[in-house]
Formats: sequence, C-alpha cells, structure tokens
Amino acid sequence: MNRVPDEFIRVSTVSLLRFTEQVGCAVGLSQERAGELARLLTDNDCRGVFSHGTAGLLSYAKLLRDGQVNPDPQVTIVSETPTSALVDGAADWATSRR
Repeated sequence: MNRVPDEFIRVSTVSLLRFTEQVGCAVGLSQERAGELARLLTDNDCRGVFSHGTAGLLSYAKLLRDGQVNPDPQVTIVSETPTSALVDGAADWATSRR
C-alpha cells in the first residue's frame, strides 16, 4: 500500500527531477533517456505512487551501472492486433554482452 510516511524530507519537484536525471547520466543513460526516466519516476512520486517512483532509482542505477539493463534499447513492435502488441524490448542484450 502506498502511503505518505510519518516522517519525511520535502524536496521540490525540480530538485528531484534534476537529481534523478544526473544519476541517470552518471550510470550511462543519454541526457534524453535520463530526462525521460526522471520525469516518469518523479511523476509517480507526485501522484503518490511511491512504489513506482524515485524509490526505485537505486535499483535502476545499479542495474545500468553493472550492465544488466540496456541504456539504449532499440524497441520494436514485432506484431500487433487491434487489441495487443508483441514488443521486442531488446531483452537479450545483457546475455549477448557476456
């Protein structure tokens, strides 16, 4: 369950965006992708969905730093129907790098 903790430090949205983007760049994301990640995570925090917000930044940073997540996937749609799509998110990237 997502709920605001009893004790917290208030951080401005702009500061949180900047920090998250800087972390993304530091672990290998392009400026554009780091900005996108920062916006997505910060937006979730602002909506109160903390479980899918910046609380996950440390995990993402470690995975990117350690080469377990592709920092620049070439996502393609393999096939689609009126109600679904099969998307190739370059999941084999990490295993092909070993």
